[in-house]
Amino acid sequence: MMRRPSVSALLALAGVVYLLNYDWIYSSLFFDVRSPWRVAADLAVPLLLVLGVSLLGAAMFGARRVAKASDLLVIVGLALVGYSMLKAYGAIGGHLPAWLKVVGATAVLASAFAAVKRLPDASWERLRLAVVVGSVLFIASPLVFARFDSAKSLSLSPAFHDPQAGPRVATVVLILDEWSESAAAPIVQALGAGGRTVQVKGVLSSGQHTISSIPGLLTGRAFDHARACTASALCADAGLFDFARQEVSVPNFNVSGSYHPYCTMKGLAYCRQFGVLGFDNGLVAFGCNFATLLSLGHQYAFCESQWLTAGKIAASRQQVREAAFDAPFWKTGGVLYIHVLLPHPPGVTEGQSLDQDYADNLVLASGFARELLTRLESRFGDDFLFVLSSDHPLRPAVWCATHKYRQAACEASRRFTSDKVPLVAVGREAASLMALDDNFGLFERVLRVH
Repeated sequence: MMRRPSVSALLALAGVVYLLNYDWIYSSLFFDVRSPWRVAADLAVPLLLVLGVSLLGAAMFGARRVAKASDLLVIVGLALVGYSMLKAYGAIGGHLPAWLKVVGATAVLASAFAAVKRLPDASWERLRLAVVVGSVLFIASPLVFARFDSAKSLSLSPAFHDPQAGPRVATVVLILDEWSESAAAPIVQALGAGGRTVQVKGVLSSGQHTISSIPGLLTGRAFDHARACTASALCADAGLFDFARQEVSVPNFNVSGSYHPYCTMKGLAYCRQFGVLGFDNGLVAFGCNFATLLSLGHQYAFCESQWLTAGKIAASRQQVREAAFDAPFWKTGGVLYIHVLLPHPPGVTEGQSLDQDYADNLVLASGFARELLTRLESRFGDDFLFVLSSDHPLRPAVWCATHKYRQAACEASRRFTSDKVPLVAVGREAASLMALDDNFGLFERVLRVH
């Protein structure tokens, strides 16, 4: 009987820890950082630690003291959960002044101490049970809603579902991640070498971040404020987009990409997807995410160094390139969709500025684009269409906030900053794409080229 309060209190605390790392759980599954079994094993460790601390603390200091300390942390944790949710939905600004954070933290601690001191044990038992049950239901709720709430599910653009659609010429759609309109020139020049006619236009992107812009590109609808909510689905203001529920009816549709779980879609002739920047160790990722939450958004240099590396992104790019050239598209024709992290930072050389890394990545992107165009010409002659665009422009505010690029001149530079992304086309019917003003209608146009 003496140990039950400490165990129940620590179970409630474990529930709050999982709530705080809610985004990490689904992001780890969605972005293919690790398998579901590895994620489950990583999640078991905090629970085991919590139980071990409970038993050890009860033996050393008494069950009641451990329970009270845990209850205090539960209240603080719930306050952090509320803060993170308000911040995620835009109710709280991203950069609150330090004095306001101190005042808020002091108020939360004072309230927690008062609650621990004044609430009777019976009330705490009910509260702990409510926290445990509520945590489980909240974390599992996306899986339930994604499965049964089909009314809010978004589908691919209609052209993807039309077996009569699909361009009558071999078509490559290359999405260069984080490519600004102001950075179009090097790639356009590489494609235009030898006198080729290259159509170019600046258009609005289908979102501000990759997580929302790619669903916007594929569905033709805005999908702002997207978050991973299952291993294959994203939830946003517009509804739910589940890659695993999508079916492509266009014949010979090939995919080589990263970041999103493209290969869960049905009807693809060929698909290869690759993990993106992430942590090698799941427990380190869990701890870093938790530490960031506890510090109200502060990013730690050690944690950043575990995922933002030149080696990891170079490997991802090479995997996408090799998979693209291995696609049966080069024998059968059809459509080849490629999503590669170029000119997306970081660069291949450590210690450079954001502008330097981005300029180097533009050279790599130009080389890849030129390589694809050369092979298209070699394989299909004049009977092809090559389309290039981007999910969103370069985001200096995101990258200049990292330890890697945090320099006084980072955000001051506007060399590659733009409000639009390029839309570039070479080949048959390339000029017809220039009627677009944004990327939402890109696939409706491309898949109906004749």
